[in-house]
Parts: sequence; structure tokens; C-alpha cells
Amino acid sequence: MRRYALGVTAVAILAGCSGVGSFATARSVGDPPTLVARGASAAVAADHSKSWMEPNARKGRLLYISDAGTNDVVVYHYPSGTEAGVLTGFDEPQGECVDKAGNVWIANTLASSLLEYAHGGTTPIAKLADPGQYPVDCSIDKNDGTLAATNIIARKGRHRRGSLSIYPEAVGSPTIVASPDFYLMYSLAYDDNDNLFLDGRNNSEAFQFGELASGSSKIDPIMLTGATVNFPGGIAFAKRKVNIGDQAGEVVYEATEAGTVTGSVPLSGSSDCVDFFIYARALICPDAGNGDIEIYNYPAGGLPIHVTTGLIAPTGAAVSN
Repeated sequence: MRRYALGVTAVAILAGCSGVGSFATARSVGDPPTLVARGASAAVAADHSKSWMEPNARKGRLLYISDAGTNDVVVYHYPSGTEAGVLTGFDEPQGECVDKAGNVWIANTLASSLLEYAHGGTTPIAKLADPGQYPVDCSIDKNDGTLAATNIIARKGRHRRGSLSIYPEAVGSPTIVASPDFYLMYSLAYDDNDNLFLDGRNNSEAFQFGELASGSSKIDPIMLTGATVNFPGGIAFAKRKVNIGDQAGEVVYEATEAGTVTGSVPLSGSSDCVDFFIYARALICPDAGNGDIEIYNYPAGGLPIHVTTGLIAPTGAAVSN
């Protein structure tokens, strides 16, 4: 049985295709592939070794990759792919986002928080608490600095419905925004006009797409036309299009903000491309199924132009200048 990433390890959320009805009886990804195959339920132990970074790491572009299989974030020089450092001490790190200063935010899922690291830094410079939630991805509005996070589910409650946590200027306590059209929330991205797009699954476990428009407090569902997404993947805004990943389909779809699919980026050789990141003419795919990082030409796609191996369950990616 194949399962897909962006989920909660050993906490009762399945981020895959086996169909658990109430979403409350199975485990999730972010787990090592061997554990997923066995259906094991043990969480990965936190890495308490010391974070490190090369002395010259701050001088160039860096690629941050969350590995939920080791509870580390591995940092590489970009685009060379040589290792620049490792950030440790997470409790299932997943999606990532970058602010205008080049600081990287990381969703620390099982710790119900988001951590901010300066470019090339080894210790958090800020922390946002997301009480009662399991955040799995984030996005920053480059116009006003608002940070939004998707909570795949709530930690407690009768229904444990997923939600958005909104932090104006990336500080303080969040405003929680839920929707009856979404049961689980996965990935999200702001466009250039403060509108927030997100994906997830509805009560029937079907793919769901939607928008929290600028100034609105209500998530509007959007019907995606021209393609079928089998399992929600990453969301990224690039080239004036919303890019929507299908973790089960080896593809990223390009769509208008109204939901019309206008093109696709084939990801040949990928297995489970989770929270991808688009930087210039590259689509960076953290592949939890293959345990590697695949970089594709964007928007052409095809075979990867570079592959970095040696990870267990990579789920999030971001490039910082």
C-alpha cells in the first residue's frame, strides 16, 4: 500500500491512499520508507546532536531540505549540491518558506510550532507557537510579511479538522481559519496580491483546492478543471500561475487562479514529490518515496537534471539567498 507525505507520524493521520474514512486510525508519512511499508507506528527519535554550518555558508545561496525521517534539516550549497550544514533537534520537520530577508521558516509538526533560522545560521532566531495544531507547511506574504501555516489536523477535539494559522508580520498568536470544505489541509502559497491558495482533502477524502482572498476571513473552494489530482502535494506561485503538485501522479500542474489547468510539469522518475520549491528555472522536489532530492527544469520537466541521495524521508524544501 503506497502512502504519501505531509502528515503526522504516529499520531493518527494517514497522508496516503489507503482510505481510513475518519482519518483517525492510521499512521502517516514523514516516516522512513521501510517503516511505511511495514505500517509501523514508532516515531523517529529526535536528533539531539549539535547543529553545524560551514563558516562560509552565509556567503551564497543555500538549499534547505527537511528530512522527517531523521528529524533534521540538511543544508546544501545551491546549485552545487555539496553539503553546507545540518540543523538538528526537530520533531518531524516538514514544509518550509523564506521571507524577504532570506530567513527560513520550518514547520516543526509534532512540536506544534514554526521555527525561523537566519540564512546560514545554526540556532532559531524566532519561534511561532501553533497551539493545538499540527503545522505541515508555511508561506509568507512578501508584501506585508504575514506568515500562514497549514495545519493538517488539530491535536484534539471531536473532529480534529485541519485549518490555517495566520500570523500578521510573522509574530504573536495566530488567527485560526477553518473551512467546511476542507477536512485536511496540506500545502499553501501566497500570490503577488496577498491572496492565499491551498490544497487538501475534503470529508470524502477527495482532493480540495481553495483560496483565502486578500482581506477575507473565508476560504472559497475552487473547482480545478483540466486535470485530476490524485493526492494533494505542494503549492507554489510562479510565472503568474498556481503550481499544484500531485504526490501520486509524478506531475505538477500549472493553473490559473480560477482553477483552470493550462499546463503540466512532468516529474519523470519521482516517487513522492512532497512540498516542492520553485526557484528561477528549477523545480526542487524533496522525494519522500525515493529518499532523495530531484531537481527538474521548470517548467519543462522531464528527467531530473540533478539528484542528491542519502536522505530518508525528505518532505520540505526552500532556497535562501
